[in-house]
Amino acid sequence: MIANQRLLRKRQGGRVVVREICVHAPKVESVIMSGNEQELENYMLSGRDVGMIDFQTALRQVQGQLEPSEFQTHSRAR
Repeated sequence: MIANQRLLRKRQGGRVVVREICVHAPKVESVIMSGNEQELENYMLSGRDVGMIDFQTALRQVQGQLEPSEFQTHSRAR
């Protein structure tokens, strides 16, 4: 498993963790090595049933807790 996490500012003070999780698989490893981020995100979206979650989905799940500027900074939908 590969995990990426960021601590982002909450509206009420403090921080909330946003985690991106990728489960190891041979095809995923080759995509990571090639540096193709879009293809990796596609694998992660199709791997939800095995516990994968991409950063943008994880970010949207905690959007209501975040300072609006934090969401804007880290969201692709700017």
